[in-house]
Amino acid sequence: MCKWKENCAALVIGGGTASEFARALGHEGTQHIRDYVTTNGGTYFGICAGAYFACHTVHFNRGGELEMYKQYGTCEGTISRPYEASTEKGAEILTISFDRGPMYDVNGGPGTVGVYVNGGGIFLEHPQESTLDPPRHVTLAYFRYLEYQPAAIVKCHVGTNGGIAILSSPHLERFASLEDDVMGQECWSRVLKQGKLQMKETVYYLPSESFCFLSSCALVQFG
Repeated sequence: MCKWKENCAALVIGGGTASEFARALGHEGTQHIRDYVTTNGGTYFGICAGAYFACHTVHFNRGGELEMYKQYGTCEGTISRPYEASTEKGAEILTISFDRGPMYDVNGGPGTVGVYVNGGGIFLEHPQESTLDPPRHVTLAYFRYLEYQPAAIVKCHVGTNGGIAILSSPHLERFASLEDDVMGQECWSRVLKQGKLQMKETVYYLPSESFCFLSSCALVQFG
């Protein structure tokens, strides 16, 4: 039944509602995911609600059952705009920076990029966390223009078998512009490598313009 744990390169939970994830998976399903990371040394990627789901404490609504950000981890949101489920009313573009921590490259690695945020939070650590050696988590990216420049993406070392949880407040699959998209793809590639995934070397480029064809079953006219 659980053979997937042995062959899974990474488990990704994206946007939605953390409490709904917990309700759908139940205790047994959540435990399987936790075991995959802590016992099997697997990799978990949590994006937006998937990040809330993996934190011990959530200051938003119910969630956090996976507790992969360890007992000191808190995800607090929303960041600046009120969130309204299933709408874009609270969505915004924020700038994140990668010029600190393990993803920094003095030879020209990822710098800053505009990313899509809708209901995401910031990651806070317990004061005791800063005294741990080695640290159980590191910041991969931070919100450049928010007060105190809080963590936007964190990497967590889980269990004793090499388990990794990478939690991202912003949606790294959506960027602010085509220029940001090129830089963002490089950032996303490096984030995936932090999760022990093998990435092919890719040359990123701006896509050329193309026609867009729209169709509908309804008798409406596109203007």
